[in-house]
Amino acid sequence: MIGVEKRNGLSYAGIGSRKTPKDIQKMMIQIGSMYASLGYVLHTGGAQGADDAFASGHGFIAPLNKEIFLPWDNFNSKTIQETTTTIGVSMEAYAIARKYYKHPDKNKTWNDLKSATKKLMARNTYQILGPTLNKPVEFVVCWTPDGKEIGGTSQAIRMANSLQIPVFNLGKKEHLALMNKALTKFHDKCAEAIMESNI
Repeated sequence: MIGVEKRNGLSYAGIGSRKTPKDIQKMMIQIGSMYASLGYVLHTGGAQGADDAFASGHGFIAPLNKEIFLPWDNFNSKTIQETTTTIGVSMEAYAIARKYYKHPDKNKTWNDLKSATKKLMARNTYQILGPTLNKPVEFVVCWTPDGKEIGGTSQAIRMANSLQIPVFNLGKKEHLALMNKALTKFHDKCAEAIMESNI
């Protein structure tokens, strides 16, 4: 399946905390490869941790079948030179991000945020809504501590929930089990296909 570049219109967001545990990152690499093999386009944000793990796994199978959205050039040492990378955010993305913004401190508002933080939040809208902000992903796979809606990923989760987009948070035991089951089933099918091709 290496080299698959087919775009079937299906996409998913692979996102999560920069502090995603190493064992979960390894699983994300497998998840990225699985959905790349199935023809999905990956939407992610180019951050260390979860984002890089999904992109790594997806890129092994279909390096051009992913969209990496960066808030600014050279974010996490990534540049526009990557053909699958989109740099910067639009005013529409800012407006959407502001709508879904929620700070743990209720006294904090969107206007209290630093410019860089606003750009990061606006970048998140592309992960869920796509490069034109009008083609939502089919589902989201992510990790947050204990499966809670915290950190920058929480904004993307709120957006997905409001649009009734399924969210599989690997920080939740039941979601982790579901994804493990999906990976096992996929690996079994791959093994069967290899065996049949050798007969």
